[in-house]
Amino acid sequence: MSEKDNQGHRERIREKFFNNGIDGFAEYEILELLLTYCIPRKDTKSIAKELINKFKTLDNVFKADFDKLFAIDGLGKNSIAFLKLIGELPSIIYK
Repeated sequence: MSEKDNQGHRERIREKFFNNGIDGFAEYEILELLLTYCIPRKDTKSIAKELINKFKTLDNVFKADFDKLFAIDGLGKNSIAFLKLIGELPSIIYK
């Protein structure tokens, strides 16, 4: 996917969220949207699909060990920290 196509796709997925909320999103699309905020100029759809294929659920992605996440091509320290932070939020919010 070219950088221009990628940017258009990012805008479309954000617009889908603004218009409909999270309803109707597949788990990989939720991850894809999240990853757009911490991975600039890369195809986050393929990374998100790989994460769901490997870990099966969003919850499992957020609970995955750092070393297993580092094994995913396209993820780095910032994106892994972001995913782990998102995974920790419910335990803070719902204390």
